[in-house]
Amino acid sequence: MRIVVITDCIHYKVGDSISNKNPILTKQFNSLLTHFDKVVFVAPIINNISINGQLNYYSQALIDKTTFYAAPMAGGDRIWDKVKLAIIVPKWLKLFWQIRKFDIYYIRFPNNLNIISFLLYKLLNNKIVITYTGTWENYVNEPFTYRIQKYFIKYLHSGPAFVYSINKSQKFENIISSFSPSFTKKECELQRPRIVERIDCINKLRNEQIQFVIVGSVMEYKNQLFAIRLVHYLCERKMDIRLRIVGSGGDYLKELKKIVLDDSLDKIIFFEGYKSKDELDKIYQESHFLLHTPKIEGYGKTIQEGFFNGLIPILTNFPYAKFFTGDKNERGIIIDQESLLTNMFFDEIYSIINNPFQWTSMVNNGFEFASSLTIDSWVETYLSEINQM
Repeated sequence: MRIVVITDCIHYKVGDSISNKNPILTKQFNSLLTHFDKVVFVAPIINNISINGQLNYYSQALIDKTTFYAAPMAGGDRIWDKVKLAIIVPKWLKLFWQIRKFDIYYIRFPNNLNIISFLLYKLLNNKIVITYTGTWENYVNEPFTYRIQKYFIKYLHSGPAFVYSINKSQKFENIISSFSPSFTKKECELQRPRIVERIDCINKLRNEQIQFVIVGSVMEYKNQLFAIRLVHYLCERKMDIRLRIVGSGGDYLKELKKIVLDDSLDKIIFFEGYKSKDELDKIYQESHFLLHTPKIEGYGKTIQEGFFNGLIPILTNFPYAKFFTGDKNERGIIIDQESLLTNMFFDEIYSIINNPFQWTSMVNNGFEFASSLTIDSWVETYLSEINQM
């Protein structure tokens, strides 16, 4: 079977190699696409530039049967961006037309590139599989093009569409509640002894400073400011806490650094910047709680990383939060902006953070949950749906 993959994930051509900066996506593609006889990859590809950050390479088995096509990049809100898009769309159509006779088209939404490819292949009556990686539920200030794409998926698409939502709808039987896996079954098996060791260390924990970490690009919609306010609130109530903020950013990062300095929080809140996988793994090992406080969120892969490393998540109430914490908060805690100012919230956080004996079941439950969301099971689900087509 031959498959075409269309994604807006930026790839980099360095010498004869093509790679990207998304390690999880690379692992997913390596596992899924090995089951196909021939692969065509359509993505933005940047040639021969100096790369900052760690690159992730596809397996040689995948490279040997893959042809890469570079799709010109376009997007943005400026007038020139819209003019550029009008110029580039015919180039996209020409590219998509060249590869119109394949068996399956795997299109990852949402972005401009995928609107055009979906409409063309829909008109040609090709078999299409979709992953919508953004927030499936509508939200305030959502780009109108995102809502259009959701409309296409709901009302024009007949094949399987994997979305990050736990809300079931009988109206659209082809829309499948899905997840974005980070680890293989083998990796989880190798990690299990480390979780047992971590739980043993928790049981011996006495009067240590509690380590919090928040991971991800430092952007306004990721809402690291709320994490800072939370830690500030707890420290004012004499809790010994440290917060490490991992991720790169621009103006919003500068604003947060100023707030931390102005509020004299620089002895308890630290900006770590971008970290490699090995550096991030070390930070996870040194932490107890994972903060994840977005205003909007599609899925939240860092929560799985936290579970995998034995951390307890404290989450704002985005659509998938309850999926991670469980109905009875057996794996983590959900908070909101209003509860930050209530004694009930403080009592709940205080009772958990200051009693490590309560952590052990949450850590174990979280790891077992992450172990059920493997790349292996994700691949099986996708292949099952594709084979039924």
